Amino acid sequence: MRGLSPRTFYSFAITGPIAAAIYLWWVRAKILATDRSGATDLPDLLVCPINSVTGIPCPSCGTSRTILQILEPDLIQSSLFNPLGIIVLTAVVVLPIWTLRDLIRGERSMYLTAGTGEQLVRSNRILRYALLALIAVIWLGLILQGYSG
Repeated sequence: MRGLSPRTFYSFAITGPIAAAIYLWWVRAKILATDRSGATDLPDLLVCPINSVTGIPCPSCGTSRTILQILEPDLIQSSLFNPLGIIVLTAVVVLPIWTLRDLIRGERSMYLTAGTGEQLVRSNRILRYALLALIAVIWLGLILQGYSG
């Protein structure tokens, strides 16, 4: 990985998903508490700063809602928010486990895999443009459906 030491990489790989999991657990607990109390107005817990300032959804708008709907499980509803949520949920589950496995075994397999993936994207123009096109399609879809966070 260019410019990122294994120690820093693994610090991010474990703290990022754990922070995301704690946030999602907290939001889910607030939603369940609101549902039980019979309140109709749910506090704005899932706020996108870009959408709040510009009124235009960012490419990742709806990711938290997607994950929360998957956990319900409501796969049909979750597919209406943002498909990136599935990738984020997978990362939240897999990255801490893979990090702990590498730390226990004294390996750097995740670091090396990420470096290989980075090299693949850097060296393959078609793959790079395909990934950018995918993000653009998701973003355009959010804009066209009038997603408002």
